[in-house]
Amino acid sequence: MAVAVAVELRADGEPGRVAMQKIERPDAHCLRKFAESKIEKGATLKTDGWGAYVSVAKAGYKHKPIVTGDGKTAVRKFPWVHTFIGNLKRMILGTYHSVSPKPLDRYLAEFHYRGNRRWLEENLFDRLIAAAVGAKPITCRQLVTGGS
Repeated sequence: MAVAVAVELRADGEPGRVAMQKIERPDAHCLRKFAESKIEKGATLKTDGWGAYVSVAKAGYKHKPIVTGDGKTAVRKFPWVHTFIGNLKRMILGTYHSVSPKPLDRYLAEFHYRGNRRWLEENLFDRLIAAAVGAKPITCRQLVTGGS
């Protein structure tokens, strides 16, 4: 299952918001759709040197490619992306044990909901209750099949 990940970096280099979304294929078209839905136009994209990101940047973003060469360098150059990916994997393995493709976006939504509110810990429970009460109910079938 391919998942696109974007992490906002604040001026101090610390992570801000995170966005994750299941994509059909890891190609320029799918990544561009993800970026357009999650990232504000004009933002600077720091990416690895993969050529598909050039097409994404043409959708109205500044682009700063950083050629990493290998996995260890990628972790050093993009630590917050890898931290969030690692935390997601731990959540899945520790809580759910496995995830099938159809409902994956629901698991990702839970993860980035909590991740984007991590600095609001004192209000998190109240906000979660408000979100749960205000959410549209879904059937068991929708939950299992990932349908709407």
